[in-house]
Amino acid sequence: MTTIRRTIDINVENAETREPTVFARLDDSYHEMEVKMRLRRPGLVVESIEARMLRGTDALCELALSPIQGLIGLSLGKGFRRKVIEQVGGTRGCTHMTNLILQISECSIIFSSDSIDEDEAEFAALSRDPRWQMREKKAFWLSRVPELRDACVGYEAFCRDGGGAVVS
Repeated sequence: MTTIRRTIDINVENAETREPTVFARLDDSYHEMEVKMRLRRPGLVVESIEARMLRGTDALCELALSPIQGLIGLSLGKGFRRKVIEQVGGTRGCTHMTNLILQISECSIIFSSDSIDEDEAEFAALSRDPRWQMREKKAFWLSRVPELRDACVGYEAFCRDGGGAVVS
């Protein structure tokens, strides 16, 4: 029996600054690739992106790199997933590179929201209050990281229903 293992490593540096940088690497039996994405606040806008295909299944894999520059200027907020798939998905790019870029965006939003020291202290203090339910937690993070709006079914329902759809 053959075992295939895939490792994805994503690191966000300077997450608390106006220009966080994300480094991502995918490595498995057939592929090895890296992406470096520099973001700009507000809006977590892609300021620059560099991608390298270190190992692929075909020499044509290198062709997947040039369309990635079209992501510069996009915000990681609502609609980013669709735009990435349109720009670098399918026959325009590489499935694995596309998925790595999408994972970068998810981690960047999460790490950016978790990196603000004063917010962490306030969030920790409020979280200890037993009356502070999930609804308040989501409202807290949306006020600090508007890119979370409609980022997933939980935040979409929360925004659509004005916080009423959240179960604590």
